[in-house]
Amino acid sequence: MRNAIFLAAVCGLALSTPAYAAPTWAGAWGYAPANSEAGEPEQPPGTYRYRVRLTQAGDALQLSFSNAEGDRPLAISAVAIADPAGPEGTETGANPLRPLTFSRMSGIALPEGHTVVSDPLTTSFRDGQDVIVSVTFTTPTRPAASHLGMEMAFAPAGAGATFTPTKTRPYLSLVSVRAAKAPCTVVAFGDSITDGVLS
Repeated sequence: MRNAIFLAAVCGLALSTPAYAAPTWAGAWGYAPANSEAGEPEQPPGTYRYRVRLTQAGDALQLSFSNAEGDRPLAISAVAIADPAGPEGTETGANPLRPLTFSRMSGIALPEGHTVVSDPLTTSFRDGQDVIVSVTFTTPTRPAASHLGMEMAFAPAGAGATFTPTKTRPYLSLVSVRAAKAPCTVVAFGDSITDGVLS
């Protein structure tokens, strides 16, 4: 009986340990996927750039890419992040690209209805920091069109191709950061008004 009481006391102490004692992964940026319409234009293989602002600080970062609402399987050949060249736009200038991997591989298949998560990139990130996420597809893509407020651009594969602004749903669906004590993450549920259509 004494052993049982002692065990219960130990379990009680374990359960009362603060949840933030170990590093925690928390969302620092996110966007909901959406299905593309049949009449929306198809993009050839190429690279998308997304400018995202982190809402939490941390010592590591992970990226999630979603094809949950896609109409075809996709293939990612490379993903990297970089600091932006200026206060606006998706240019990286001379900033070094920091590649991300998937199970230590540079690329990964992204089937219909699936989401993939990158390996952690260990480096410091600030609350409010802007980063440029570049993702290269070796397959044609047809992202859902949308009037997004975020800055993004696309360049087709090939030498000398230039990035041009585009307004489509990002395949990037979540940026998570690791922190010793991450504050709460706010998730908004709703329709296109909540989503900020035309904003």
